[in-house]
Amino acid sequence: MRVFISHATEDKPRVLAIVEPLARFVSPWLDTRELVLGESLDDELRHAVVEESHAFAVFLSTTSLRKPWVATETRWALDHERTLRRRKRSFVMPVLLEPLDLAAAPPPFDRLREKLHLSVFDDSADGHAAASRRLGEYLFQWASEWMDVVEPQGGGNRRFVARLREDLLAFKTAAYDLHAICDVPLARLATDPVAFARFVEVKDRYHAIASEFMPRLPGLADEVLQRFGRNLGDRFGDLAAFVEREIYQGAAFAVNDAVIAALNRWDAVLAPDPKACAAADARRAEFVATLKRALDALGDHSTAFVDRLQDRLLDDV
Repeated sequence: MRVFISHATEDKPRVLAIVEPLARFVSPWLDTRELVLGESLDDELRHAVVEESHAFAVFLSTTSLRKPWVATETRWALDHERTLRRRKRSFVMPVLLEPLDLAAAPPPFDRLREKLHLSVFDDSADGHAAASRRLGEYLFQWASEWMDVVEPQGGGNRRFVARLREDLLAFKTAAYDLHAICDVPLARLATDPVAFARFVEVKDRYHAIASEFMPRLPGLADEVLQRFGRNLGDRFGDLAAFVEREIYQGAAFAVNDAVIAALNRWDAVLAPDPKACAAADARRAEFVATLKRALDALGDHSTAFVDRLQDRLLDDV
């Protein structure tokens, strides 16, 4: 799978740290490695975006939003995606390196505001590794969807596993985005309009996805049982219980509630009292860390479970 990576030069070390671990599975197109001296930059880049790439990942920051070439590449990619809509193909994947209000971004970046995106705010080694895993999951899902477009769908079990993988990925992505924005200090969330708008956007998206996904979990558990037998049915039941207990009603609820409560108390209580502010921020950080541990565990267990279903499909061939 060939993926075009659009980014600002200033962000390149961070982008490389996220993208390079994926080289075993995908072929990232990075300008520093692919361009040959003397080639036409315009022609070569457009050819790489439109004709040679299966997907386009644009890494967004306040710096990249000001870069003409990133804007041009993104415009090419969005225009190309329009030609793929009749085949139900997504092409453009925004990756946010920091909180951004894309609705207020300059063209063509404002066209990305409604797209599902990754938030990768943590600039540590652990953050890079987590971002790489999540990006890999996305690309795997996109590759699966692409195969479904160009190849027969096969039996109902294969379609069910593909949908289940997609559902789990959407929930995990929304929850990771919630974790990322809640990891921003309270002072910034309370005083920076862009960060606050991003918090509201992410919070609302998480609740929309979770409110649709959680009521379907018991039915999905029953369907796994019927399709794949007691052993895998029980394993998915345990996974569904973990999602419900540890994330939806547990860590995600707690961190969301803590941040909202703190923001509601900011002007009257926290801003004038540094000790109270520090205590609230410590409480927020504790909940954020708990959510991160729960999401990492969910990522490991859900990936292993879906891979087991995939192996079962192969065994049945």
